Amino acid sequence: MMMRSILASLVCLLVCGSAFAQESEGTVTYDVGLSSGRVEQEGQPDKSYLEPSIGFSYHFMEHLAWRNSIFGRFGDVDTAYGIDTSMRAQGLLGDHSMGVSGFLGPGFRFITKGDNVPFLEGGVILHAAGISLGAGVKTFFNSVVRSGAENENQLLIIFGGGGVF
Repeated sequence: MMMRSILASLVCLLVCGSAFAQESEGTVTYDVGLSSGRVEQEGQPDKSYLEPSIGFSYHFMEHLAWRNSIFGRFGDVDTAYGIDTSMRAQGLLGDHSMGVSGFLGPGFRFITKGDNVPFLEGGVILHAAGISLGAGVKTFFNSVVRSGAENENQLLIIFGGGGVF
């Protein structure tokens, strides 16, 4: 069942996110992504989840963007929805038809179930021949909002790209 959901998400991401963004000052771009994580609770088995997302970034400076994404969390955990908002420093070597880009920045997560928490995210994306593939990590600082809580790492898998408005 989980594998079928992953495959359906990948097909959707590849079909929906086939264009690539050309970031410049004052542009708005969109992207689609998929991430996975695991909630660790003491004395209980770990619970894994998937989060498909759609993001929108406003590039108000050449190497700085404000990104907002809506997501749904599904899997062995309670289903939840929310919005992540972050400031990303970003760079690109080459261009979106052949190159490497990277991002790093802080943000805040608003979620329907659980704690609203700050996070830090970073990643690298390879662009070649119309295909974009990347990976990253997002760390949620649960201990900042709840005493004794474990911080949580989420692995980001980036497929396709997005487009420009």
